[in-house]
Amino acid sequence: MAPDTRHPDKLDRAVIFLGPPGAGKGTQAKELARKYGVPHLSTGDMLREHVSKGTPLGVKAKPIMERGELVPDSLVLQMIRERLERPDCSHGFVFDGFPRTVAQAKYLGELLKHHGYKRPFVIHLAIDPSILLRRLTGRRTCKVGGEIYNIYERPPKVEGICDAGNLRRRRGRVGTASGRSRRSHRPALAGV
Repeated sequence: MAPDTRHPDKLDRAVIFLGPPGAGKGTQAKELARKYGVPHLSTGDMLREHVSKGTPLGVKAKPIMERGELVPDSLVLQMIRERLERPDCSHGFVFDGFPRTVAQAKYLGELLKHHGYKRPFVIHLAIDPSILLRRLTGRRTCKVGGEIYNIYERPPKVEGICDAGNLRRRRGRVGTASGRSRRSHRPALAGV
């Protein structure tokens, strides 16, 4: 077990945001992480970091991601373990959309226990499907800074151009978005 270096006024736990794509997990997770001065963790960001740095895990994940397939738990969980062992996670962290499966939830629970964290807070965001679909189909992302806009709810100052450069439509179609939202995180809720 890791030595206990935690401070009583720190988060000292994982906070996990679950819910369908477009429910606001990332927005809320970033805000909470900023408030407590802890990392905001996203498996997508971790995967991209490993791929861009050419780590052994990134080299294994890259062809899977390029084919548009889900990266297997064996690789994702190794990345999670590596990330949680970094010093900036010592006072807690905020997960955005992880775990997604019961197996991932069980692994995370054991990892948190091993590192001496308090029980995690799990926040499941629920949203009306019609609002969710509008959010997803209206999403746009800045190619330069990654800022997310919504043409219906939070458009850029100039239509079609983000405030920092180029705007592109987020991946996915209406059918894909509604299918992903129906499946999202149901198994993981049973495991956390």
